[in-house]
Amino acid sequence: MDTQDNQTSVVNMPNDDVGGQMGQGVKMNRKWSLYIVIFVVFIVIVGIAWYLRGGTQQANTSANNITPTINPLKLHDYPAVMRLDPSSSSVKVGQSVNLKTVIEADGKSLDGADSIVLFDPNLVEASLLSTSGFPQYPIKKVDNIKGKITLTGVTFEAKPEALTSDFIFAEISFKAKRTGTATISLDFVKMDKSKTTVIENGSSNTILGSVVNARINITN
Repeated sequence: MDTQDNQTSVVNMPNDDVGGQMGQGVKMNRKWSLYIVIFVVFIVIVGIAWYLRGGTQQANTSANNITPTINPLKLHDYPAVMRLDPSSSSVKVGQSVNLKTVIEADGKSLDGADSIVLFDPNLVEASLLSTSGFPQYPIKKVDNIKGKITLTGVTFEAKPEALTSDFIFAEISFKAKRTGTATISLDFVKMDKSKTTVIENGSSNTILGSVVNARINITN
């Protein structure tokens, strides 16, 4: 046999260099694709956050530009004054002082009024002398335990005459019990109809704008 024929044929297999490069390229492409996806998601999130922030600022701006609703009662005229007269007096223990509850509301026609008078029952004792301002007084209460007088006067006239001078709502006597300074006050909160009020004819609104309290100095 020929020597050349006896030699084993050797087949050179292709190396894996090309295959390795292709695999590495695929891995790199996947890696960049992941980066791109993350970047796109980030951009979307930033965009949504910016949009929402802009909407909130716009809403706040719109809210600040809204004209507040004004309660018509706050624009109402409150010309009436209720005062205790005299506002200051001095008595000795055992003596009495008379206080008038006076309404000032010149030019106004009234349907009625409520007067809630508070005092210290340890210092003075109250008694109601007269209620002649309105035709009817459905409520007349004097509580010398709590130190509270509640009076309600009304008229059922369709159009009562407008006031032209001070209106005497009631007269109350306070007898001094011990030394000290007794504050006699009208329980009043503006626009609160459960407190001291002066009711205007036709509107049923309270037009009482202020009150004047009294003080009694008691000595031996």
